[in-house]
Amino acid sequence: MRTVTIESNGRIEKTAIYINGEQITGIKELLIAIDEESNFNAIISFEDNIGNVHTKQLFTDDLSSLKRKDPTFSMEDSEYLQSFTIESNGDLQETSLFIKDEFIEGVISILIHIKVDIQVSKTGFLSSIFDKKPKFTNTMFSNEIVFRNPDGTQSIETIF
Repeated sequence: MRTVTIESNGRIEKTAIYINGEQITGIKELLIAIDEESNFNAIISFEDNIGNVHTKQLFTDDLSSLKRKDPTFSMEDSEYLQSFTIESNGDLQETSLFIKDEFIEGVISILIHIKVDIQVSKTGFLSSIFDKKPKFTNTMFSNEIVFRNPDGTQSIETIF
């Protein structure tokens, strides 16, 4: 069983992804699309330590070549972020969802799509001193969760 946690305020700059409690880095794309009709798509594309890009199934493939890093956010920072966790072995029947560590029920579907393309600017010495933030180009961060309400209607909410 693998645990994937996304901690965010809805902006790519304030997003961290953890697998089994370790923050990962080098992610190019993350797509999680799960619904009650047994559709279970969880794919991650990432760059390893030597620059090769891999695309893997998030819950079933070997992810040992993912780069790890020290946590970006302190406990205090995390208080201001939404935390969404999926525990799964890749089987819908063995999948649990949590928001802020609380189990959630009535979920019809979830969609999380994060795509990161960081442009490294080639600049001179002086401009590199003043321009220290990465430039995100062709970046996307979409997320939604659909719930079944007690009266049978559906409601769509953003997760972050």
